[in-house]
Amino acid sequence: MSKASDSLKKVTLELGGKSPLIIFDDVDMKNAVSTAMLANFFSQGAVCSNGTRVFVQRSIVEEFTAQLVERTKKLKIGNPMAPDVKVGATICKMQYDKILKYLDIAKEEGAEVLCGGGPVTPDSLDLAGGLYIAPTVLGNCTDDMTVVKEEVFGPVLSILTFDTEEEAIRRANDTEFGLAAAVCTQNLSRAYR
Repeated sequence: MSKASDSLKKVTLELGGKSPLIIFDDVDMKNAVSTAMLANFFSQGAVCSNGTRVFVQRSIVEEFTAQLVERTKKLKIGNPMAPDVKVGATICKMQYDKILKYLDIAKEEGAEVLCGGGPVTPDSLDLAGGLYIAPTVLGNCTDDMTVVKEEVFGPVLSILTFDTEEEAIRRANDTEFGLAAAVCTQNLSRAYR
């Protein structure tokens, strides 16, 4: 970038993600699940600001997870130009392989695949052979896992639990990336903190 400063040049920088999405126990559950899905599976998870570290307050994690998994399993995979399709193919073979490697590492490190977790073939025969990965929800995640710390850039959501607001904020901010963050709560004072 410093070399580009000697004259006018277009420069594009990749900004890494691993953004936190904090979900408190006072949420509208349907909206919270929708937010988590949008923050992870839109554009096959290939968005730098995706909320891939989903911190859920312990008192609602079971209900949240059940609804999230149920709805994620129903996402239609295929040609993203079709109005009913929500998840398309991974952009290239290199990225596809990288995502699958992250999923293998996640399992090795103790994450539980609650849905998805690997390649999938869409219903349409003309899409056979495409680089499709099922939207994946990982449970039993911890802050020190590779899939939680490093940007996967694919349809992979990691659920982490927390007990207090202070804990959630501390853990959400414990990243070398700082591109975005989101909070789901009905308490505006809490959201603004």
